[in-house]
Amino acid sequence: MQNDAREAIRYFDALYDRNEKMREQVKYPLLQLAYFIGDEKRIKKYENDKTRSGYFPISAFIYLPAGWKTDYSVDVISSWSRKGQDTYRGVGYAVFHLN
Repeated sequence: MQNDAREAIRYFDALYDRNEKMREQVKYPLLQLAYFIGDEKRIKKYENDKTRSGYFPISAFIYLPAGWKTDYSVDVISSWSRKGQDTYRGVGYAVFHLN
């Protein structure tokens, strides 16, 4: 599982570094992956990033439950998910509504 997470973070991080328009979208899965593998340097990098891809920030349209960074059952990419009785919205939902 750790190797899969390291591979995923490597590809998402490459996208993050190469495409500023995608930064805000991949920031959330990157944060979750960085917490999963315990990469403090990347955690600080993504948490401190204030890049906005448009006039309205993606964060205004996302509703993630408390503890999402370390609750790996939370799919931060999914556009609409259910976790128990709580409904949450991920990056896909935000991008859909912003478009």
